Amino acid sequence: MRIPRPIAPLPAALLSFTLALSAPWATPADSGAPASVDAVPDRSVDEVFDCVKQNTPGESSEQVVEFTAVDRIGGKRVSRAKILGKRFQEDAMRRVLLRFTKPLEIRGSAFLAIEQDEGSPDMFLYTPEMRKTKRVTGQGGGGKLFGTDFSYEDFSRWQGLNQPGSSRRLPDAVESGQPVWVVETRPGNKEVSSYERVVFFVDQETCVALKTESYERGEKPRKILTANPGQLLEEGGVWFASELLMRDLRDETHTQVLVEDVEVDRGLKDSDFSLSKLERRGR
Repeated sequence: MRIPRPIAPLPAALLSFTLALSAPWATPADSGAPASVDAVPDRSVDEVFDCVKQNTPGESSEQVVEFTAVDRIGGKRVSRAKILGKRFQEDAMRRVLLRFTKPLEIRGSAFLAIEQDEGSPDMFLYTPEMRKTKRVTGQGGGGKLFGTDFSYEDFSRWQGLNQPGSSRRLPDAVESGQPVWVVETRPGNKEVSSYERVVFFVDQETCVALKTESYERGEKPRKILTANPGQLLEEGGVWFASELLMRDLRDETHTQVLVEDVEVDRGLKDSDFSLSKLERRGR
């Protein structure tokens, strides 16, 4: 399904989201206490995460995505990529492949994340310059993903892959006018994760994470990923955010993400997610 984009005039909700790209946003420290939500059935942490996991394609998905990375002085870099996702029948674990098509200097570059039943996803990186696949290990997961404000760890979380850690419910809140469940996760392997804790704000109607706050050591807020609630779309029984914004609070940069096209359960081969195919497609 190709995602339609408004041309004029912009709805008020989308206009305010667009204007926010050029204005300072509230950090978790100064955004105020979450508003409580009454008359909403309580859910355990597992039930919230089950809701999120159930809102993923049963078999596979393919998205066409545009990233616009903006540096601290306003310089922009636009890139385009495909994101392929598939759940393997043999172990019910998911694989996610990101491959860039533009600009020319990173065309063919790819990142593959393989979900594990226990532990962080296995992550692999390929660029035509390297001419070979490199495994991303340890704190390397905090490296920038092809010039965007997403780290490899951020991307894996955004795509909903399992991450080790302990979680607890925080008070329910309202995010962008939508009732949300709030869950805090503390990564279990501090040698792998760049964060001390990650807080998810999950829409109670669609199970989409409307906001993700990531904190570094010492409770320093580092990244905020927000989804535009006015651009939540449904395809094949799955809800997804077609407009997102990742802000790096330390570096004062941000990356806007537009999902331009999506297909669900149209059939992808297991071999599309192999390390050998990762390199062949890049040549």
